[in-house]
Amino acid sequence: SAAIPTQIGNLVKITSAMQLNENMHSGSVPTQVGRWASLNTVLQMFNNKLCADIPTELSALSADFTGDFKISTSNFFGTPCCQAVPETFTCAPTAAPSPQPTISPYPTPEPTSAPSITLVPSARPSPVPTSSPSDACSSSSEYRYKMILTDSGGDGWGGATFQISTDSTLRFSGTLTTGSYAVEYFCLEDGEHKVVVSGGSSTTIDE
Repeated sequence: SAAIPTQIGNLVKITSAMQLNENMHSGSVPTQVGRWASLNTVLQMFNNKLCADIPTELSALSADFTGDFKISTSNFFGTPCCQAVPETFTCAPTAAPSPQPTISPYPTPEPTSAPSITLVPSARPSPVPTSSPSDACSSSSEYRYKMILTDSGGDGWGGATFQISTDSTLRFSGTLTTGSYAVEYFCLEDGEHKVVVSGGSSTTIDE
């Protein structure tokens, strides 16, 4: 199990769905999720080991949701992390108790503005279970990413495509050929990768 990294708040362009459920995430939810102001359809974090309090920044997002906002089910919210996940955190008091510090297993510098989506994985976790398991990455230096493609019209993207590149080198590309939902998986090394959606008409992709 691993904590949800604070860098996940950089995904500010997501509007349709963020599914972090059933991934054995532990620790507290980072307040940076409050930057997902454009997300208003699906947000799921159930069936994990999340603890401490639900951030007010996360609760505030539910006001504009039109779909599934499922956070607290099968988690440990309201319970100190050291009691919810004792193998990961400790509550042992010191000789001179001091105010309980904020638990931050993955400290990072304050994120800067980014013109594109930056995919930055946390320290390598154990294999992540999914509803449709697939082979792990062939290289130990790569991480497995999940991309959800949606279209509310149900007729695919109509010629529009996505492209994932690293330092101007194209790594992956694809499209939603038909229907309203698809999932793609990619293996990429730790670093900064750019995702661009282009092509089609002005009404091809609405999410």
